Amino acid sequence: MPIKVLPENLVNQIAAGEVVERPASVVKELVENSLDAAAKNIIVEIEEGGRKLIKVIDDGQGMSKEDCKLALERHATSKISNLNDLFHISSFGFRGEALPSIASISRFSLKSRASEADKGYELKFEGGDLKSAGEIGMPQGTQIEVRDLFWNVPARKKHLKTENTEFTQIVKIFTEIAMVNEQIGFKLIKNGKEYLNLNKDHSKKARFEALTNLPILKMSEVLQEGLDYKISGLISKPDLNFQNKSKQYIFVNKRPIVNFLINHTVREAYGSLLPNELNPAFILQIDLDPMLVDVNVHPRKTEVRFVNQPELLNKIFQAISKTLGSADQTPSFSFGKKRFSYTSPQIRMGAKPSAEGISPPSPKLELKYEQIQQLRSPYRALGQAHQAYILAESADGLVIIDQHAAHERILYEKLKKSRKENKQSLLIPEVIDLSASEDSLLQEYFETFAELGFEIEDLGGKTYKISSIPASLSSENLGEVVRNVLSDLAHSSKSKSSSKPLDKVLTYLACRTAIKFNDSLSLLEQQELLNQLEELEAGYTCPHGRPLKFEISREELDKGFGR
Repeated sequence: MPIKVLPENLVNQIAAGEVVERPASVVKELVENSLDAAAKNIIVEIEEGGRKLIKVIDDGQGMSKEDCKLALERHATSKISNLNDLFHISSFGFRGEALPSIASISRFSLKSRASEADKGYELKFEGGDLKSAGEIGMPQGTQIEVRDLFWNVPARKKHLKTENTEFTQIVKIFTEIAMVNEQIGFKLIKNGKEYLNLNKDHSKKARFEALTNLPILKMSEVLQEGLDYKISGLISKPDLNFQNKSKQYIFVNKRPIVNFLINHTVREAYGSLLPNELNPAFILQIDLDPMLVDVNVHPRKTEVRFVNQPELLNKIFQAISKTLGSADQTPSFSFGKKRFSYTSPQIRMGAKPSAEGISPPSPKLELKYEQIQQLRSPYRALGQAHQAYILAESADGLVIIDQHAAHERILYEKLKKSRKENKQSLLIPEVIDLSASEDSLLQEYFETFAELGFEIEDLGGKTYKISSIPASLSSENLGEVVRNVLSDLAHSSKSKSSSKPLDKVLTYLACRTAIKFNDSLSLLEQQELLNQLEELEAGYTCPHGRPLKFEISREELDKGFGR
């Protein structure tokens, strides 16, 4: 077949295949143009999931008669003028393909008036063909109507989903754009009825809460910046978590993007604050010099390329870690309208419990009396409930601490910090005999145990001698502890745990050597546990990611008692 030049309208329809996937794609392109036009208020009207009508109205700078005509030409744009501009993109729409592509597959009208003009100008297209043009009266700004999307491309139209599905995709795009443009008012209208109305000048927190319905009290602010970058946003406290990543939003220079490495980096920063299978919620804004990011990678600009991605990921990890370490992550408790029945609690207040069956005080918490006097925890121990939970008074209410989880976190952080630099030699080395499965596991994790401060010698025949252990561990029941840790490691392998070997051993070692439920603690021991917990940067969950404390405010206490 001979080579021939394709008609302009067919070229536009082919381009539309890249730019316009569904109604939500049209909304994205048109609203981003409104943002580039410095609009302060943007209204989006949708009918029948965008099939019948997509209308975007803004109060931006508007266009002159000449610019309106040029806007419908392919590759006509005010955003770039030379090749160098492609590597310094600071606007959203810049290819000059969106409007002619959309016009080629719809019944399209554009109305616009620049601030200096007395009247606006209107263009009407049908399937890419100009039907009418002329001056009209209108306020400053731009109004675009896209009717009967894909009416002349039935093969594309039949692949559209249901009205509700298409509208859900529009809401997703609308949410992403509105979330990081809190200085702009947005309104979304569905089938003639107001669906969302977001006032401009809302705080970032208020806008995020309105769009995601997530409790803002369970979010912490992130902020880290340097000479050529700024990382800001909100991350959820560990007790606000999800099975999937649907509540995670990433923006680069206010452009929503997809980057699984960034998602993974944020999750890694949470570490043991969350169970492996759960994910945090977050909105992360990354502002970079445009020279350091290439947005010209994907037709819909959902993917970008960073000049130095490893360095950026490291900065993100630092920013999230810093926030998690400095902000108060204690979960709060609310009575709401519920009333609770009362049963007499078992609270132990002294060092010498007399009830039958009560275990003796735990020997695992080393008490240094002069140190206790120097430390100042914000919590004052009141007693022990069910030999499992420590009740303490805070400045604002009552705090309940899981004694095992709290000591588990303390030991985990001590072991992680000291490693093999801080170990103690045993006066009498411990000799242990292992089963075949235990022996193979110890061999697998031999270097990891050594890194933590264990000196283990293979005596042959599955027999080992332990000469040194981490200084923060007790030598009591050492053989049993090692076997239990090996058992935990065997179970974690079967569950396909994604934790690193060191984190696994740290977690199980802390768990197996921590204070247990049914360990009776004196009031002094309880206070020392709280003091040590206060010294940690991440004292909000156990190493498995479960909460170790929560607080009932004085206000909630009063509400619970009807005061």
